Amino acid sequence: MSCFVHFGIDTVELKGEGFKRIAEEGQRVKKGDVVIEFDLPLLEEKAKSTLTPVVISNMDEIKELIKLTGSVTVGETPVIRIKK
Repeated sequence: MSCFVHFGIDTVELKGEGFKRIAEEGQRVKKGDVVIEFDLPLLEEKAKSTLTPVVISNMDEIKELIKLTGSVTVGETPVIRIKK
């Protein structure tokens, strides 16, 4: 699966403040890998929105995508399930 995640709306205006990149663009990652760390209270204060779009760029290879709902625990609870 190939995806693009944009953390927050207009957060580019913060010029990196509040973010620490862990994974590099194009790097292969697996389930559970940390890709970025961010300061949510700072983003809630300074960003226009913390809404975070996730775009899957190879949907033609995806057979099923299920959006999961309910309470989540950071780093433990999946929010989408994808079948290739």
